[in-house]
Amino acid sequence: MFREFPAALILQELEYDDLLPCILFRTSRKSCDSDIERLAHNKSAYLPTYEKKVLERKIEETIFKYSLDKNVIYDHPHFQPLINTGVGAHHAGQLLVWRLLLEELMSQSCLRMLVATGTVAAGVDFPARTAIITAHSKRGAEGFRVLTSSEFQQMSGRAGRRGKDTVGICLVAPSTFSDARVIFEVAKKPPEPLRSAYFASPSTVLNLLKYRSEDDLKYTVEKSLASFLDRKHALGMRHEAEELEKRAVENELTEDGKRRLSK
Repeated sequence: MFREFPAALILQELEYDDLLPCILFRTSRKSCDSDIERLAHNKSAYLPTYEKKVLERKIEETIFKYSLDKNVIYDHPHFQPLINTGVGAHHAGQLLVWRLLLEELMSQSCLRMLVATGTVAAGVDFPARTAIITAHSKRGAEGFRVLTSSEFQQMSGRAGRRGKDTVGICLVAPSTFSDARVIFEVAKKPPEPLRSAYFASPSTVLNLLKYRSEDDLKYTVEKSLASFLDRKHALGMRHEAEELEKRAVENELTEDGKRRLSK
């Protein structure tokens, strides 16, 4: 059993079955970069000469289109591996210019594989024919934890390109960190409810008031997801209180109900 299923082997198998381009999800930035470094020394993973030239031309067009800094692109340690293999690493540790280049190339199906962390699934829109999940867990604030249903759906949902693929393929690569049985159970669960991460700290409020009026700030808060959920929760509590009051009048309220009503 592999500790981490080799990217070169995944690339070879998917190319044989005509399942490229793909997104290979890794659990860490280091793993993403390590895949690129290994592929760079594996000549069997190299593109044919004519495909390299096509990719080089697409890169030049993207640089011109977005006025990207050529030196930043050409001096990037992954530039030559990108040209040779058609594979790039996309994660938060990469330069914004480099990520923009990869996103544009991937959206045009110019890359064979994009190696990325799971956070990419939630933030960037570049679907592929195939999505590869290599672990059933990820590192959280309190150590490793099993993927949530939403995280799995975000990653697997990248499989399938509108207008190009009739079906998207999501595969689980076997490794010591990847148990298909666990992922199968995660896949069956409904998505978790949306929760707001909005918190108006004093410093946040002061910074907003520095550039916006009080009315703008009030509008921003009222239109937030947190405000919507609070109103929804308050409405539910109001209905419950009305029902408890009605039952109290009819002498049907239990002792527990009376305690809740008194609150």
